[in-house]
Formats: sequence, structure tokens, C-alpha cells
Amino acid sequence: MDDNANYNDFFPYETYREGQEAVIKEISEHLKNRRHYLLIAPNGTGKSIISLASTLPIINSNNLKLIYLCRTHQQNDRIVNELKKIKEIKQPNLNGIALKGRKSLCLNEDLLRKELSFEDLMIQCEILRKITKNRGKKGCYYYTEFANSSEIIEPSLGKLFEHYKSKVVKSDKLIEICKEKEICPYYFIRSLLRHMRIIVCNYNWIFHDGIRGIFLKELDKSLGDCIVIIDECHNLPESVLNINEKIISNIIILQCKNMLKYFQKEYSSYEYYTKFENFLNSVLGYLSNKLKRYEKIEEIKKSDYSYERGKDPIKLLKKLLKNSQIYDIPVLKNILSVWEELSQVAYDTVDSEIKNHFSFNWIEIFTEFWRNWIINCLDDDLNQKHYFGIKYEKNKNKIQLELKPLDPRDYINPIIENSFSTLHISGTLIPEVYKSLTTLDDFTESLIQRNMKSPFSKDQIKVIIVKGVTSGYIFRGLEMYRKINEYIKEILETRKGNTGIFTVSYNFLKKLNSKKLGNDKLKSILSKLERPFFEEKRNRTSFDNSILIKKFKASTEGNGAVLLGVLGGRNSEGEDYPGKTMETVIIVGFPFPAPNGHLDKKVAYYNIIFPGKGFFYANLEPTIRKANQAAGRPIRKDDDKAAIIFLDERYLSEEYFVYLSEWLKNSDVISIIPFNQGLKQALNKFQSEKLEY
Repeated sequence: MDDNANYNDFFPYETYREGQEAVIKEISEHLKNRRHYLLIAPNGTGKSIISLASTLPIINSNNLKLIYLCRTHQQNDRIVNELKKIKEIKQPNLNGIALKGRKSLCLNEDLLRKELSFEDLMIQCEILRKITKNRGKKGCYYYTEFANSSEIIEPSLGKLFEHYKSKVVKSDKLIEICKEKEICPYYFIRSLLRHMRIIVCNYNWIFHDGIRGIFLKELDKSLGDCIVIIDECHNLPESVLNINEKIISNIIILQCKNMLKYFQKEYSSYEYYTKFENFLNSVLGYLSNKLKRYEKIEEIKKSDYSYERGKDPIKLLKKLLKNSQIYDIPVLKNILSVWEELSQVAYDTVDSEIKNHFSFNWIEIFTEFWRNWIINCLDDDLNQKHYFGIKYEKNKNKIQLELKPLDPRDYINPIIENSFSTLHISGTLIPEVYKSLTTLDDFTESLIQRNMKSPFSKDQIKVIIVKGVTSGYIFRGLEMYRKINEYIKEILETRKGNTGIFTVSYNFLKKLNSKKLGNDKLKSILSKLERPFFEEKRNRTSFDNSILIKKFKASTEGNGAVLLGVLGGRNSEGEDYPGKTMETVIIVGFPFPAPNGHLDKKVAYYNIIFPGKGFFYANLEPTIRKANQAAGRPIRKDDDKAAIIFLDERYLSEEYFVYLSEWLKNSDVISIIPFNQGLKQALNKFQSEKLEY
């Protein structure tokens, strides 16, 4: 790449859209001076190419790397496609790679069989690698190629390595190659990283402390040598909290107990064996009793999916200690430390047939969780910043203790402060909330915020808010579900083509199909209208969901198909539906989360650090963002035309309406429909209007 190139040399299209070039130039000028930029840009403004064309010249002339962070793999793929276009048309020497998470890059069948967080997966992968180094294929077969390398940089894979280090490539392609060669994709990709100028990946690669250190080492760069782009950045505050949470479940504890029993013969004489066993049984007994109790409570039986409530961490810890006859927290800390070390030694030396039974060092997972629990509950500041709770998941026979951070600033500020510069991009965030939760408001002298206008004309968008229906909890009943279904029926009778219907929850969607509604249930209506439907499921894998979406997008013939999903779900936020793949979106309800202990603690904490704004920051902003995100799914390209219908009169409330995205509130495109009046007429009028170019 030419060191003297500017943004024009990285822009692969013949012309700029309205406003694009000015924003690209401004970002480029600002970021090269080590500043920060917040871009609020609606659909259709070309956010991806804006961000790449503005930053690639800077990394090129300053020997930097670009870390492009997205929330989902689908979004990663879009960035890679833009990079390939730039490489083909403008910059033949450009290289880059899109990463997936560690679990997606793993071929080890034992690891994939278990439900572990990526943090626990890191621990177990490290254990298997140690065994591989000492005992060859008895550890992880796929790591064998890398086990004896002093540096995991350039493995003896010669031509394969040389071929891909000059490409713009997705992880999926490399996973296929590595599977064929029977080598670890994760470590092969790591070997490529220091040669790549652009890395497209998910948030956890940078915002998880343990992962970030390894990641930057493989890049052979510090944060100060990297420009960080955070795409769809409205997701960042909540995502970093999820990335850094810790859990321990009854399922993990049972595995831990079985593992301890296996080591009983060798270690039962150790001073802390019985005490550790007692504490393990105390935790398991506590969770088992809660599980039995929750299964019998009618209120919980009727809940959507899970039941969650906060716990006093010190009170719970003391109760568990009393039941295990330990009584003293410092003694417990010693017990955990001893058993973490013993389990590592024991697990590294087990026979291969026994290791096949214990795929993970469950004891280490257990001890690490409790060490963190103790640290955070005994420190007053950390105690306030964390939620300690218990969560029961229906239909899984699973109950878990949770340790969740509440303050995203602790994880985001170091990245902003230490990066060369940062670019934050979204079309749906509320600037006040985002800047507060990320500490961008501490960088006012080096921050520029820019709002771009929607490029779509009034004849391309019709926004309708319908009165007389709501998902408000006290109004839920057969009559309200029937009213909502009647409106959906009227919309589908009027609007042909693919339609997305996104409701406030899976449980609410289930209620729209209650047997008590008879022929008025949603699926009966879809059947009568000859509209095939594709239903999003809570526990469907990413692979299965991608197949579902492909089938939906391909079903545009005749009346079109219907996609049933939830607001805030992967299909209402992480997926785009341009052209005929979705011509109408129906947003059913106002998606406030169900009350729970975690949300209560977050509201209370935010009220302390942002006085009087706890409900707004923790509850209302995430709720309205889900609706804004869903509304933008079908309007993506220059010639798209879509109807967006809100079936909940609360969107008209003054305190909520103000936070809808500006392009939705434009007086030229929005209509307010009284109950049972004028919906069909408004849709027919919009449908008859021809696009003006």
C-alpha cells in the first residue's frame, strides 16, 4: 500500500453518497491526530465504507493496525466483503482477517460437547495444551502440530501459511482448511495475526482482560499502535458486562463432585480434602434446594424462560460456610487455593481413559468462581459494582449462581484511553447514555460527534403507530392478544411480500398462538392467508438459525413469507433484510424487560453514579433501542421500500416517542392510526406511491 495514499485511494465505488465524502474526510483528519469520533448514521449512509476509507490511510502511513469490532459474525462478514472490494479495485496488497470466537475455532470434540463460557474454555484449552506438550496426542490431537514450537507464530505449514498471510480472509474458510489438515484453526489463525494489518472480530477480543493480552501479543502491537473501530457501538456497554460475568451451575458442581471422588484415594489424607468436599456439598445442596423450590412456585412456572433474583453475597457465603463447618472466610480462601493447585497437578497426570471422562478441570472452574466471589463481596466498592444473584432456567433442570459487573466504564475506558484513536459507529444510540457509560464524555476536548441524515425519501418509508393495543403487563389477556392478531391479519391482507413480526418476548409470541384464541390465533391466520412462516427459537444454534433465515429470504414468491421473532433477538438486530427479503416489519409491543434482581441492582447502581437516571439508563434506553433496531431491518439499500408498523400505543407517549430514531419520527413518513380506523387505507396509499429517483 502507498504510504502517501489518502481516503480516495481506498474508496472502491465510482461516486460518494450524499454526505459521505465530507464525513470520511473529517474522520480521517480527526483520527490521525489521535482523537476520538462518534458517528451516528442511519441505515443506508454506508457506515462500513465510511469507516474503512477514513481509517485505512492512517494505519498505512503510521504503521498501525486496524481492529474492527462488530457484535456478530454476520456483521464481520459485511466488513470483509468491503475489504475484498477495496483489495480488488484499489489496493491489491491489502490483507486482513475476520476472527470468530474461540469456541467457533475449536475442533476438539470433548470441548465442544460441554456448555462452558469462553473463559472456562480458555482454562480447559490451556490444560489440554499442557498435556499435549508432555504426552502428545493424549492431550488435544489438533494442537500436536503446534505443541513443540517455541513460538506460535509461523508453524511448519509452509505454503498454506504463505498463501493466506497476504489475503483478506474469513475464519470459516480457514476452519475448513484446518479441519482437512487436522490442525487447530485457533492456533493457525494466531500464527497469521502479526502479518495482518486489519483484524475484524467481536468485542470480547479487546474487552476481556485475559483475551486482550494474548490477542495483542499475537498482533505484536500495543493498543497505542491500533485504531479501534466499534461498529454497532450501542451494544458495547451491555456486551462488555456480559463478556466479563462469571457463573457456576449445579451441572458444573456435579461434575466437580465426581472429579473429586475420583481423586479421593490419593488426596483424602490431605488436610483440606474433607473441608473442600463439605463446601462443595454445601453449595450443591443450596442450589438443589432452590431448584426444587422454584419448580413448585406457580409464579415462576408462568415466567417466560428464567427466574432471577439478587442475593446478599456475604450472607450467602456465611450460610454456605456454616453448612460446611468452616466458619472462617480466610480458611476458605486457603482451601480454594490448595485445591486449585492440586487439581491442576492431578488433572495433568490422569490416564487418558479417565481424562476422556473428565473433559475439563471442573475443580479449577469451581475454585476460580469462589475466589472471585470472595474478592468482590468483601470489597465495599467492588460489592456495589457487582450483582450477586441466582438464576433458574426452566426446562433445563439448571440453576446457577451469578457474579455480574454493573459498570461498563471499568472495561471500556482503558481501551479509549490507550488506543491510538477510536471510532464509534451506530444508527440507534442515545448519545447522552452512550457517552456516559463509555466515559467518552471525559474526552470532550478530543471527541467529535456527528449525526448523518437518513438518505431515504418519504416515498420509501411508511411508519405507523397504532392506538388501542399494548403489551403492557396489566392489559395482557385474550382480548388484547385477539386485537393484536386482528391488526396483524389486516396488515398481511394489505401488504404482500416478506414480513417480519417481532414481539416483546418468546412467551408473548406463544400467547398470540394460545389455543384459547381458536381460529384467531396467529398461526391460524397465517395459514388462512397462505403465508408460510419461519419461527425463531430461543435455543436454536447459530448454524440452524442461519439456515432458517436463508429459507425465509428465499421465500419471496406469491404472498411472501413471515418471520416470527423477538425484539432484541439475533434476527431483529444482527440481520439485514434488503430488497424483497423483508418489505414490512411489525413491532408488537414495547419490549421492557421482565423485572428481575439483576435489573433492580443495575437501576439502583446507575442512580448512584448518574443521579436520577437509573431507570432511563438501565431500562428505558435499552428498550427503545430494541424497537429502533428492529424498525431498520428492511430498509437497507437505495431502492428499498418498507412499511414499519408499531402495535403499541406507548410509542406515542411523550417520554418514549422522543427517543425513537429521527428518521422514524419524520412528519412526512409517520401516521398515527386510531383503534380500528384507517390502517388499511394508509398502507394502500403508501403501496401505490412510486419511488422517485
